[in-house]
Amino acid sequence: MKKVFSLFYLLLFLSLFCVSCGNSEKKPVKPEEPADTEAVDTDTDTVDTDTGEPVSNCGDKIIDEGEVCDGGAVECSEIDPSYTGGYAVCQTDCSGWNMTGCHSNQDPVDTSGVFSMGPYTVNTSDIAAGTDGAPRDFRLYEPVGAEGKIPVIHFQHGFTYKDYYYDDIIIHLASHGFIVVSSQSNHGTAGIGGDTTTVEADKVISLINWLKENLQSKITVTVDFENFGLSGHSRGGKVSNRILNKNPEIAKSFFGVDPVDSGSPVDNSDPLSLNDPVQFKGESFFLGTELGPEGGMMACAPEGENSTTFYERFPAPSHHIIAAGVGHADMVDPDDLSACGLNCSVCKSSGSSELNQQLIHYIGGLMVAFFNKTLKGQSQYENLLNDSSTHPFPTAVVEHKNPGEAQEDEIEIGEPLGEVTVSNPNGFDGIFFDGPGEDEVFIFYPGASIDPSAYSSIMTMLAERGVDGFVIKMPADMAVLGQNKADDVYSNYPNYTKHYLGGHSLGGSMVANYAAKNLDRTNGLFLFAAFPTDSMLNAQFPILFIYGSNDGVLNKNMLQNSLSKVPAEYSVVYEIEGGNHAYFGDYGKQTGDGNATITPLTQQKITVREILKLIR
Repeated sequence: MKKVFSLFYLLLFLSLFCVSCGNSEKKPVKPEEPADTEAVDTDTDTVDTDTGEPVSNCGDKIIDEGEVCDGGAVECSEIDPSYTGGYAVCQTDCSGWNMTGCHSNQDPVDTSGVFSMGPYTVNTSDIAAGTDGAPRDFRLYEPVGAEGKIPVIHFQHGFTYKDYYYDDIIIHLASHGFIVVSSQSNHGTAGIGGDTTTVEADKVISLINWLKENLQSKITVTVDFENFGLSGHSRGGKVSNRILNKNPEIAKSFFGVDPVDSGSPVDNSDPLSLNDPVQFKGESFFLGTELGPEGGMMACAPEGENSTTFYERFPAPSHHIIAAGVGHADMVDPDDLSACGLNCSVCKSSGSSELNQQLIHYIGGLMVAFFNKTLKGQSQYENLLNDSSTHPFPTAVVEHKNPGEAQEDEIEIGEPLGEVTVSNPNGFDGIFFDGPGEDEVFIFYPGASIDPSAYSSIMTMLAERGVDGFVIKMPADMAVLGQNKADDVYSNYPNYTKHYLGGHSLGGSMVANYAAKNLDRTNGLFLFAAFPTDSMLNAQFPILFIYGSNDGVLNKNMLQNSLSKVPAEYSVVYEIEGGNHAYFGDYGKQTGDGNATITPLTQQKITVREILKLIR
């Protein structure tokens, strides 16, 4: 596996030729078209809005704010403030809001307005590090006059960019009633000697903690840190992921703007953040660009490290859209593109100022809809997020995943190349899966006390696609007693030219230790809910750590610690959303395991897909 030379580190050299960009003074921005604030229509009606039939009591009645329900003694003294869909709801008892029957005749909310400026004037101010103890320079965007408790969002800029390069997107977002903080990173002189994303994540967390104590004193609207979101462009997406890995509860949602996870081509001082298991369980949205993976002077959002990879790694619920015809820097403010110089021009772009402006409003609108849903609980924006047919910008890719919705027939693993013969050959203790391939073989160690036949599904799917397989029968069904059993395959079947090793649970740890002693004849290592205990830092083949999000057996802290034993540039960590420990095989429920929300076949097909990605 080759490392991709990305924008982050090419700019270490290119930015030597760039002129430093000074800060900019921006006056409060007023909305283009002030919109009427949404209000509930509480006109009295005497028919059910769903059926058109007459109604007689609160259970079926359309009621006004303050009206007494015929069927109960409790007065509807107010409209439920937390419900912002197309209907208002009356409180019919003291236990809480009754969502059944009591509607207003309000029309459904038009959500398309998110792509235009919102109703609030936005005031921007720059806060210098050290002001009242602030640990970091940041720009503050305030929606002047916004009422109620206002959610807060932290935005992180891209590599060597400035925080104010994104004013147009952030002002668009803030004008819809969000407080936004955009902080300035230290990428060193010409990008050399600056913070790694790990160090930077710690600094942003310090800023967030400071903001919780001090932001209210610097703003006139009411701050709501209970509803906090993260966002970032390019390297800022990687920093945001590191923040969420360190503190998964710090935010409710995450919006990545063409995020890039590239590591250093020189050393491992800043390895890929997605090598670590994603810890965040909230909702995510990743907006990519069609030209980002293409070469201008270089690919600024290279394949394998861009929005597609973030979407693949993050759990449901998650959204992924790739905007067509635009590139990695097309979301930078038009006024700042020239000041950005080589930092922006190195990326392939649309070359169109019109598309640049359209993309800015498109991203701003998607962010408004996403954060309205995730931070304000406005569920009516779900349809807009899921249905791109009404979006005012062309898209190349639109995909979504929701918890528990994975279906076996939606998981693409390629067509079978031929039939598979399953046998117990002479001279080998285990099961042989002989498919149409001749050169590649997958040697598998079962979990403790698990019969080899339990893994027939995965082994058959691999063999159908050209990778023969051996599942080894261990002494007393314990791989710890047969760590070197893979030697039987090497000795008795010498015609294979590529050998992939894999194992489940204890079997995975044992086969990893075997691989560590046989690096020169291993072409790939695949660990199902398992991790190595011996160092493999000299390995030069792909290593996959794959496990289920609901695994109740795997020690995930030990898995995390074991990542220091493998080379970061060759290792991939993949969490199967909704999977558990037992579903890699077909052997029933395992003691202590979590409940899966997907089927065993779904988990097994995902596993086969991820294996084939790495060996093909």
